[in-house]
Amino acid sequence: MSPMGRRWSRAASSKSCMAKSSSHDQRPAWTWRDGQINISPMTSTKVGFSAGFSSFFRGAGFIFKNTSLWGAAATPMVIAVVLMAILSVVGVWASGAVAVAIAGEGNAWNWLFSFLLRLVFGVLALVLAFLFTMALAQPLSSSALGTILRAREAQFGLRPPPAAPWSEEFLRGLRVSFSALGATLPVFALLALVSAIFPPAAIVTVPAKLYIAGMLASWDFLDYPMGARRMDVKHRLAWIREHLGAFLGFSLAAVVALLIPCLGYLMIVPAGVAGAATLVAESERR
Repeated sequence: MSPMGRRWSRAASSKSCMAKSSSHDQRPAWTWRDGQINISPMTSTKVGFSAGFSSFFRGAGFIFKNTSLWGAAATPMVIAVVLMAILSVVGVWASGAVAVAIAGEGNAWNWLFSFLLRLVFGVLALVLAFLFTMALAQPLSSSALGTILRAREAQFGLRPPPAAPWSEEFLRGLRVSFSALGATLPVFALLALVSAIFPPAAIVTVPAKLYIAGMLASWDFLDYPMGARRMDVKHRLAWIREHLGAFLGFSLAAVVALLIPCLGYLMIVPAGVAGAATLVAESERR
């Protein structure tokens, strides 16, 4: 074969390899077979900061375009409102009863002491009601959010595993929410203490708290696609290390969504789940 012919042959072989690689890029890095997740040993595609940031809002756009998912998307907010109302009423009532039991009844000093205790315990009850609402609303909505997850993954040509029983999804979500809260609350307390001791530090501590909240939310949202793949904590942390830029971008998008008045609180959970499904699915293309 002439030199020119060999060059053309090598070029054709290169194009053929590229075409095969391109066809492989569309396959997921995992499959569902015989009730088990089979993860491919091949390295997944690394996604970056911009992909992580945009995936959150692409998830929101997916929900807006699919009216059949609006009921599932509204479920977390409805549950949160009902739960917050119930816990607040019970908490404030209980705080009043405890205050009266401690301060007693009788003269004006007892009344004043009881009033102060009611105020302190009432505020504490509302804070606890909010924290428990944030921790419980998402696990209680796991079935609805699972519907969003499966619909989004279907858009990528993935055939997700069958839906887990509601109790299993609830317990997994509860475990993830409380473990994340347990890990981040000490950090929030430390930042609040720094701000109290040195108020100008709030310029740094307030954005830091917002970003940590975004990372906490991202960890919760990623639980849905990763939990569906039966990924344990070790594999989840490995995924975050490999795609750290994407995780940080996704966390920033969650913070931006929270800052959108009203709409942010209404849509952050369903948009976050759809966005997490988008991000993980794109990282599995190769």
